[in-house]
Amino acid sequence: MPEKDLTLGARHLVEVNGRVQAGEAVVVVTDPTLEHYGHLVADAAREVGAEVTICVIPVRGQDGQEPPEPVAQAMAGAAVVFSPVSISITHTRTMRTALEAGARAILMTAYTDDILTSAALLKTDFHAQAEVCRRIGAAFTGGTQ
Repeated sequence: MPEKDLTLGARHLVEVNGRVQAGEAVVVVTDPTLEHYGHLVADAAREVGAEVTICVIPVRGQDGQEPPEPVAQAMAGAAVVFSPVSISITHTRTMRTALEAGARAILMTAYTDDILTSAALLKTDFHAQAEVCRRIGAAFTGGTQ
């Protein structure tokens, strides 16, 4: 897949999905397996003027294993967190802390070139889908079972 196609997907993640703004603190948490995606996203975030920190962590032993403490501290102070990792850090105390502090998170576990260049990423009108997602979220939040 040509690099320009991957760059387009990375820009979309940053500008549309992450809504990254100039001056915001962006933390990219990646591992050696998916580090090239981390750099693509970091470059796209720098292009919009974000302050970017890339944290390369060892591949986790299992889903949900906490990242190292210095990474946790960086995530807690981020406006936006991108996580192109091969083993999920989504359901960790660290991620929950970042989200509770107001971070926006773009979860990129097991990302591939196909995902980064897919029509689902590049053609979906995420703004139009936002209200649908809010209603579904409210239904789950307000549910009793």
